[in-house]
Amino acid sequence: MREIHSHFENPLVRPYLVSHKGQPFAYVQCYDPRDYPDSGRRAELHRSRGVDFLIGEADMLGRGHGAGMLMTFARGAFRVPGVASVISDPDPANVASLAALQRAGFVGHGEVRLPWGTARLMRHDRPG
Repeated sequence: MREIHSHFENPLVRPYLVSHKGQPFAYVQCYDPRDYPDSGRRAELHRSRGVDFLIGEADMLGRGHGAGMLMTFARGAFRVPGVASVISDPDPANVASLAALQRAGFVGHGEVRLPWGTARLMRHDRPG
């Protein structure tokens, strides 16, 4: 929780609490990958927005809320002129996150090496 709280003070990250029927259940953060040049992300992602997320309420897991939240986030990101894709980089062992991303329209683009370990690069391109 302390790590998430620090992101609320980071001007490079836009933090969001996500609610369902008035109850907060998840955290999403958005960032520009260009602000993290040592993160292992590929240069062609310069018109992207990065997204990290977690569902904090156990009773909300496995019910499709992650995919719905990510679809909503991507639609909002694509309203911003110039944003061509949304990326996420979960741990390859995080099966639930990978499944939610895939259901939300993200496609795998291999693994990348990050300062904290290996991640699976997932990308959702602007439709049309």
